This record gives sequence, C-alpha cells and structure tokens, in this order.
Amino acid sequence: MSNKKIVVFSIVVYNELFWESITFNSLVSSFSKNKNNDEIHIYIYDNSVRSKNINLPEFENNINIKYFAFNENRGISKAYNHLVSFALKDGFKWIVFLDQDTMLPLDFYHKYFDSVCKLEQSSNKMAVPVVKSEQHILSPFIYKNFRSRFLKEIPSLINLNKHSAINTGVLIECNYFNKIGGYNEKLFLDFCDHDFFDKFRGFDNLIRVINTELKQDFSTDTNTIDKALIRYSIFYSDLKAYKKGRNRFKLFFLVDLSHLIRLTLQYRTFKFIIYRLSKA
Repeated sequence: MSNKKIVVFSIVVYNELFWESITFNSLVSSFSKNKNNDEIHIYIYDNSVRSKNINLPEFENNINIKYFAFNENRGISKAYNHLVSFALKDGFKWIVFLDQDTMLPLDFYHKYFDSVCKLEQSSNKMAVPVVKSEQHILSPFIYKNFRSRFLKEIPSLINLNKHSAINTGVLIECNYFNKIGGYNEKLFLDFCDHDFFDKFRGFDNLIRVINTELKQDFSTDTNTIDKALIRYSIFYSDLKAYKKGRNRFKLFFLVDLSHLIRLTLQYRTFKFIIYRLSKA
C-alpha cells in the first residue's frame, strides 16, 4: 500500500523550529530507513508566539510538509482539531498526533504504516504506541479514579474501562475522530487526553497497542518557580473545565489537592497555595 493520502503525521511544536525538534528528525530518519515507502506527509502546527514569520528550509521531494502558524499559542486541543480538519480536506483517512520532544524509533514509520493496514481490516479505529521515559512505561497505563499507575507489561489491546493513554503517538481514523467529537477546546493542555479517551470509551472501549516504543524527553520541563506558576495556572484553568460532568469531590482530593501539595513541597514555597486561594 502506498502512503498517498492514507496517513498524515502531525507534530505540534511550541517555541522551537520544527526541523530542529527530535520528533521531526527521528520521524524523517524512520521514513528514510524504509526504502519501500515512496513518500511521507507531515503537518506541522506551530503554537509559537513569534514577531515575524520564519523561512522554511527545503526538504526532499518525497517529504511533503504543510505548515500551520498563527503567531499565538492556541493550545493542544485546538491544534489537534485543526489538524484533523485539514487532513480530511486533503483526503487523508488516518492521522498521527505527535509533540516536539519525543524520540521515535527507526521502526516507527514501518510499524505505523503496518498498523494502518491492520486497522483497515478490523473494527478498531484507534491505536496507541508504548511511550517510555528513562524509568517507566508512561503510556498506556492503568487509570482509575482520575489516578494513573504504571503498567509492568503491555497487552496487545487495552480496555478503556481499566486503562488509558496519552496523546503522544495516537493513530486514529479522521472520520471517527469527528464522530466522537474531537478534543475539547476548553482544555488548553491538561486533561485533554483523559477527556478524549473518555469520549472514545462511549463508542468503543478497546484500543490496539502498536508494538513500538517511543521515548519521551523531559529535559525541557519547567524548572523555575515562575515558570512552574505559569504552568500551574494552566493546569488549574483546565481542571475547572474538566470538572464539568465529573465527580468534583474525587477530583479535588485525588487531583487538585494532591497536585497543589506536590508543587508546594517540590518548590518549597506557598506561592502555589496563594494563587489557588485567589482563584477559589
């Protein structure tokens, strides 16, 4: 099967030139490693805030890039919904969601293209990869009462009544994405994956796991109090939107309060508590 209008790979970037990101470079390396594939289609959604437009470099003819930039950060949910909308307009049936800080293995392109072929022959409309940090399997994971626990072994299928996953590496049929309602655009960054998989569970509770491992890079994580406070403000705003229609009591004690205590102890400051009280 040729990859002409079958699957498009999308990458959301923030304050980084996409061609310098580890995700883009490892994706292109993975594609180049598979000589039987004639071309790859990549969408770039740039959430960076820039004072002027950037000049895009030239790429090989079989690497097709479409670049979206609005000089503002519109958040993850709007980015994914926008990408699927354009994928459908361009005639693609499947889309892959990626961020800028994920190392993709050399078998990535082959495994995903093979997964598309298998999904075409099944009733499943979505698949997720194994995502690891240096120490743990980050995704998929056991998910109960808004809390996640690491899996020690990965099954070939996960049941969304017991498990969930993160956005990174999601492979989904574009029409099915729209059928379940896409991502909640009131969620800027946090909880958008939980909300999305909750929606998917209403249609199908089984998801295939792609037999490949992605490595998540946390080297750019927040490491100052000021940045952490900005990040916490996004978290709290998203949490308020995520609460709607869910158990607020459990969310407060199991997510809201525990997160606030962790940040307070980690940074040894009451600034997070002061911010939280100001929003109460």
